[in-house]
Amino acid sequence: MDAVYDGAAALERCVSADHDVVVLDRGLPLVHGDEVCRSLIAERRETRILLLTAASAVADRVAGLELGADDYLPKPFAFTELVARVRSLGRRSRPAVPPILQRAGIVLDPARHRVTRHDHPISLTKKQFTVLEEWMALPASAGSASRMSCGPTYRPPGPELLGQHLNAAQLDSLVRTAQ
Repeated sequence: MDAVYDGAAALERCVSADHDVVVLDRGLPLVHGDEVCRSLIAERRETRILLLTAASAVADRVAGLELGADDYLPKPFAFTELVARVRSLGRRSRPAVPPILQRAGIVLDPARHRVTRHDHPISLTKKQFTVLEEWMALPASAGSASRMSCGPTYRPPGPELLGQHLNAAQLDSLVRTAQ
């Protein structure tokens, strides 16, 4: 077990040693706990993160979890609950995280179901997200997103495939704008 008292030290310690669980105060000095959490998530570490904070409103808890934290415990808390949550996080096996895909200025995070273009969030339907994810997973030589649906195993467009064609055309536009 390691204990540090500021965000800079937390980042340094997390880089130098692997931890199963990190209990992270959001209000750390020097480097804010949110930035520490973002860094750990961006590095794709296997570490589970439990955020502690005095901010207990639902919006604060949701924001903390959306950073990528695995759990959130508002202060004040019972020490036995903290111990139980740390043990629970330690028992969980982390599922394989799909890789973040990057292409033509677009970043697609399948695990968080997020898409950005030049660091600006993009809102997509589930089907659009799926088509974009499939296109981004192809080699760059595969061509446009609309051609993706008409690859070597082309089938006449049924209602489901037709929807993919329409969405792929929209995604082609998105990619052209990103380039």
